[in-house]
Amino acid sequence: MRGYDKDLFSRVADGVQIDSLGNVIAFKRGSKGTGKIMAAAHMDEIGLFISHIDDRGFLRVLPIGGIFERALIYQRLTSPP
Repeated sequence: MRGYDKDLFSRVADGVQIDSLGNVIAFKRGSKGTGKIMAAAHMDEIGLFISHIDDRGFLRVLPIGGIFERALIYQRLTSPP
């Protein structure tokens, strides 16, 4: 994700760097006298760990990250590529 973000930002930003904590920092120079803005987002991904598959194909899962359990009932589960 970090590499993807760096490549994406480098197309439009004046500079992109990765700090010692792994944060991607991009900057774009604006016009003199204009204000500053900051956009911040997480690079991590919320997921589930399958702990058991029963004889009928039902999955028992454990959360990885902060997951809103009541929202799982209407979410599609996919496996990583």
